[in-house]
Amino acid sequence: MLLGRRPERVVLDGLLDAVRAGESRALVVRGDLGIGKSALLDHLAMRAADCEVIYVAAVQPELELAFAYLHQACTPNADRFDTLPEPQRDALTIALGMRSGPPPDRFRVGLAVLSLLSEVATDRPLVWIVDDAPWVDRASLQAIAFAARRLRREAVAIVFGTRPPGPPELAGCRRSTSPAFPTTTRGSCCGPCCPGRWTNRCATAWSPRPGATRWPCWSCGPRPATPVRRRCRPGSHQLPPRPAPLTRR
Repeated sequence: MLLGRRPERVVLDGLLDAVRAGESRALVVRGDLGIGKSALLDHLAMRAADCEVIYVAAVQPELELAFAYLHQACTPNADRFDTLPEPQRDALTIALGMRSGPPPDRFRVGLAVLSLLSEVATDRPLVWIVDDAPWVDRASLQAIAFAARRLRREAVAIVFGTRPPGPPELAGCRRSTSPAFPTTTRGSCCGPCCPGRWTNRCATAWSPRPGATRWPCWSCGPRPATPVRRRCRPGSHQLPPRPAPLTRR
């Protein structure tokens, strides 16, 4: 169970509500390394227990292998390939190495992904979570983003997790004013070292006492911490009777 992050959870829950109502959504979750994007995506997958969930995290060693990510995500639904239009089915199966042929047309591969998502969502709403989008091979990411920009009312949600600024294939998605891309959530820490990014609710309430240790967040990198000043008499090695004040973090 994810604690805190209420504004972000509200966005994700709203996305699920829309998909359950038969609408389609796409969302780009941006945030620095270690800020908790995967925790939010795990929360989304847990909340979508009543939906069909495709949750595949990309891996860096397969970054240069064309359609490697698409192979992981689509082959579990290979039994539905026969329902696709023949040109799209041929392009997708060649891209996934399931049959031989000339290099597939990437436009048709994107259309095939869109048609496959629509077919899978006929049984129940579909949520596709693409974690670590910068490590998705370019051919796969182009096809997924192509399909995401064309979602209408298929009961499909596609959620990308990425570090800023994100892959160029998603740049148009973030700037789009289309209802398919209503929200972009950018993540960072909640502390005063980089306020106002997830939300400044913690930054405004954070007021450490003088002499407290200030620990940086992951996104800000290491920095020297201010030592705690103990109220001891000169030459005394005894600890103070009360603990030194620390921050709320």
